[in-house]
Amino acid sequence: MPSTITCNNQRSELSNTIVLTLPPGERLESQACGGGSYGDPLLRAPDSVAKRAAKVGFRRPAARHFRRRT
Repeated sequence: MPSTITCNNQRSELSNTIVLTLPPGERLESQACGGGSYGDPLLRAPDSVAKRAAKVGFRRPAARHFRRRT
């Protein structure tokens, strides 16, 4: 799904970077997909999942949640 922006009920696709200046009272709606990963974390190597979780900024409890349960 491409990133989109809706302004004055007109929807547009966005590039990777955009600069907008909005007048006071203007409403902006933005929709973007999140960064995915490589499949189900429970099916990947626990060390790889933990490394990825640390890289994207998950705190320790979240990283533990994604570790494979034995």
